[in-house]
Amino acid sequence: MIALLTFLEQLDLERLTPFRNFAFTVYSIGINHNGSMENLKQTLIQLSDVTKSFKKKTVLSTVNLRLEAGNTYGLLGKNGAGKSTLINLIAGLSLPSSGNVHVLGSDAHTLTIEQKQQLGILTEKLPLMEELTGWEQLWLVGLLYGLDKDTLTFRIESLFDYFFDDRDSMKKRTSTYSTGMKKKLGLMSALLHKPTILLLDEPFSGIDPVSATRMIQFFKAWITPQRLLLISSHNLDQIEKLVSHVIVINGQHVVFADSAANFTGQGLEKMETKLYEMLQGQERTLEDVNWLLEA
Repeated sequence: MIALLTFLEQLDLERLTPFRNFAFTVYSIGINHNGSMENLKQTLIQLSDVTKSFKKKTVLSTVNLRLEAGNTYGLLGKNGAGKSTLINLIAGLSLPSSGNVHVLGSDAHTLTIEQKQQLGILTEKLPLMEELTGWEQLWLVGLLYGLDKDTLTFRIESLFDYFFDDRDSMKKRTSTYSTGMKKKLGLMSALLHKPTILLLDEPFSGIDPVSATRMIQFFKAWITPQRLLLISSHNLDQIEKLVSHVIVINGQHVVFADSAANFTGQGLEKMETKLYEMLQGQERTLEDVNWLLEA
């Protein structure tokens, strides 16, 4: 593996372009099409009448959203609601069946390398190479982003020091990592190049309480008037501590997209209670499974 990394380092970056383009599709990245961020509430992501179908099944229908810089968005919904599909559409990893997805004023599927280099994504299925160590995984990602050795070494060490309790973890193969460790490594891969937009699919899944608290502290410090964070999660305790805005998907449609304060009635309702009321559908009783409850 070390020989492969050395070979990649010695290659002319021009010759690496096709491989880097593929990697950017996997680790997707993005910012303002002209580089400016003067407007503190600049629209960084916009979906207009977006519908996404897989064969005959429609997952998302006529979605209209505008996501602005400076905000942290919690993307909520039941299993299979289309949250991961929405993130993939924004990242340019999937094409809409109809409608338009724009990131930084450009079509999400045709972003330039310069635009992509401002967006970090943590997908549901982590693109980790399990024969690599944690260090090698991040080193490879950094090379694909064109980071120099000194910068890369500093960033990898600092990320491991913050997100992991034991720096020796970076010397272990990722095949030995727990689910939570892999999730943290995926997040570190998304952060390595200092993105401006973060799209995170279930970042708290499999994460222990201490690591989750550390992640929330990081996200709160990371968000600025120029940055945007979109998080899909079922962990409402963590989402409630973090987000400024809430997006709810139900029955193929976005049924709520507004501030977290308006979602919870200025804090008078718990986010979990409000979401249950919005998504519960037909009332269920325990009678259907009474056979299992009987002694």
